[in-house]
Amino acid sequence: MTLSIEISPTIEKELARSILKKRRSNLSLERRKKAYVDLNLNLLPLLKRYKAVLSFHSLAEEIDMAWLNHILAEEGKLHLPKVQQGTFLQIYQVNNPSSELMRSQWGLFEPDPFQCILTDLKNIDCILVPGLGFDKDHYRIGYGKGHYDQLLAQFMKHSFFPTTVGIGFKEQFCECGLPHEPHDIPLDHLKLF
Repeated sequence: MTLSIEISPTIEKELARSILKKRRSNLSLERRKKAYVDLNLNLLPLLKRYKAVLSFHSLAEEIDMAWLNHILAEEGKLHLPKVQQGTFLQIYQVNNPSSELMRSQWGLFEPDPFQCILTDLKNIDCILVPGLGFDKDHYRIGYGKGHYDQLLAQFMKHSFFPTTVGIGFKEQFCECGLPHEPHDIPLDHLKLF
């Protein structure tokens, strides 16, 4: 089913989020499996040059990051975020995702701070950023909580400039652009599968 409303920089962010969620939820299991294979074949080799990669644990409808995160953990360079005080992200190194993650009050799987080491932001040299949609100018639209906007701003405030890569499905790309605000920070690259 195609939605009749097009996404553009002039529509409201909440409407764009609604359209993008619907678009992503309509992806078939076969399409999701293909994206998973493509992500692992194509993204892992590109991440070899980085020492510390901030990844994410996928939500139910996001592209599946499980295998990629497993490999990054084996290489000693997996770092994952944990939501603090509702909006702030703290970063932890995760060596074993199967035993060092716990379900948060929001239903997310996050690093267990009693098993994982807090990461100094200056050590992160690559950030894999999830989102609901991405555009030609490398802007993204997330879930509306501002987690990654605040995190990227924190890196910039301290003059740390890790490579930022938007990760998702090809169907999340918005050719006409996305609504964004002056404080929104575009990503360096998009890798959509």
